[in-house]
Amino acid sequence: MKKVLSFFLVAVMIVTSISFMPVVAKAEDNKCGDDITWSWDGRTHTLTLTGTGEMYNYDYGSAHPKVPGWASYEIENLYIGEGITSIGDLAFYQKSKIIGLTLPTTIRKIGKRSFYGLTKITGVYLPYGVEKVGEFAFAEVGKDSYSGVMVNIPSTLTTFETSAFYDANIREIHYCGEMITSQVKEALKSSATPDKVLDESHNYQSETILGTFGKDGLKGEGICTRCHSVKPNSSVETIPMLMDPIVSPQNVVYDGQPHKPSVAVFNSENKLCNPTIINFHGAEFIDAGTYTISLNYSGNSLYTGLKTVEYVIAPAPKAVEVKLDKVSFDYTGKVQKPVATVTSEGKALATEEYDIAMPESADAGKYTVTVQLKGNFAGTAKATYEIKKATQSPKIVAKKKTVKAKKLKKKKMSVRKTISVKNGIGLIGYKKVKKGSSKKLSINKKNGTITVKKGTKKGTYKIKVNVFVSGDKNYQPISKVVTVKIKVK
Repeated sequence: MKKVLSFFLVAVMIVTSISFMPVVAKAEDNKCGDDITWSWDGRTHTLTLTGTGEMYNYDYGSAHPKVPGWASYEIENLYIGEGITSIGDLAFYQKSKIIGLTLPTTIRKIGKRSFYGLTKITGVYLPYGVEKVGEFAFAEVGKDSYSGVMVNIPSTLTTFETSAFYDANIREIHYCGEMITSQVKEALKSSATPDKVLDESHNYQSETILGTFGKDGLKGEGICTRCHSVKPNSSVETIPMLMDPIVSPQNVVYDGQPHKPSVAVFNSENKLCNPTIINFHGAEFIDAGTYTISLNYSGNSLYTGLKTVEYVIAPAPKAVEVKLDKVSFDYTGKVQKPVATVTSEGKALATEEYDIAMPESADAGKYTVTVQLKGNFAGTAKATYEIKKATQSPKIVAKKKTVKAKKLKKKKMSVRKTISVKNGIGLIGYKKVKKGSSKKLSINKKNGTITVKKGTKKGTYKIKVNVFVSGDKNYQPISKVVTVKIKVK
């Protein structure tokens, strides 16, 4: 069972004391993309999305609406983690109480009506890399904000619907026009009055661009505050940012004792960053499982972004045996199963301690019962049983037949229906037994027709026939020798 335990850690740039607040998030049905999950902190009204790839699209108005799991939540802070590449249609439609919005640098597409009705936010920063903004994506943003919304448009944007900021209260729009297509420029001007669209030149200033985990930032003179491009021949330095967290101890196996994990975070220069953030202040894990730890760095810090790391306690290996009360059944046409007893170290296990795979078949054959321990222990055991084929009892009867001798003077004759087989299962075959059979008679192996040889004289002739019934997957084959008498008169 996967257990999810989220920890939100707040770090500052200088090594100082930090606050720690554990948040438990449910894992069931918390998917909003093939590889994206969401978690909810009701105390801070914070929704956090983590994972990679595209979000699902949502639809409130169809005959079969698809509504996100957070539809009824009153979201105030929304964090969308690094690795997510799109915002689904109507994902945060009419979430008017959102005041904090964090988008990752990996976003490439923002779906239609995705942020429609975010009336309280005061800033929409589209990260460098966003390529498409759908219709009504930010309609009515800032309407309840006194100051209005400041919008940053990156130079990577190529598709921008005219209605993207429909009826929005925009204070300023920042972008570098010579790097944006004419279609986007016109759409921007249609979304705001001309005096709210800034000039189209770079705004090079002294700026610090905060990176995210694994991506360095920039600091210095000559960085454009709108598109983050660097002025030629300017003095700009790289700020080492945080790399992936490393959790320890690793390769932990369940032993019934509490374990306290720690996380070390290094920057891109492989230097340990603020080791005090790795102390979980008494958090202990006992049961086997996978624990997801979320690290959120914010505030006045060069280290910013959301990252997760998994802490795994593996199940302990344990010997297990399975015994069956019966290992052999005769086919009856109904499902037959043995009773399994599962033990470990000589003690019977409760059913909740293991999973058992028991075949559900009525057919004859050999079957395997598989037992696998679960929870804090790992072990597998197998046992086999057999459903044997049933014996069939067809009724096989030989009949006496008569032919005329005068007809045999000119040609041979075929005599049909000399042997009847009732209630036989499978294919039927016939074979002449030479000993005790007349040379004047022969039999067709497939249909049992007996042939009387041309020129046969009057008299009674016998042929011994081995009748074979093949059976099928549930019935055994069977054979019987019968004697057929042919009278020639």
